[in-house]
Amino acid sequence: MRDKPVNSQKGRVRCPFLTLLLVVVSLYGCPDPPDPPRNFSGKLPPPVAFSAAEFANAYEGYTVLIASFDSGSESDAYYLAGQLRAAQVKSFILRRENDQLDVCVGNYKSQRQAKHIRDYLNQRYELQATVLAPERFEQE
Repeated sequence: MRDKPVNSQKGRVRCPFLTLLLVVVSLYGCPDPPDPPRNFSGKLPPPVAFSAAEFANAYEGYTVLIASFDSGSESDAYYLAGQLRAAQVKSFILRRENDQLDVCVGNYKSQRQAKHIRDYLNQRYELQATVLAPERFEQE
């Protein structure tokens, strides 16, 4: 039996086609990122994606308040929490009784730790973060 000759032209034709297809899909397949909110002027990096934030009704130790939003601007609070997570800063959103949303960093921290976090964030990202004292709750 004779071996059939190998046709090497098939591989050469297919490779440029696959490369062109990969380039076209990568250029047209990525959506544009959403526009940032107009009222936030921090210098945090843009978020990778909008992500769900952790919600809390209270905190026990000292914490760092980054920004406060009214209930109508819930998307701005999510945006800021997403920016903090993109900067690898774990944050959470406090829902207050007056429908105010507070974006905070550092739950269960001592006063010294909270001040250190506040100073770092204010210096690094030019924020006006403040330290909140622990809230005291009555046991029912």
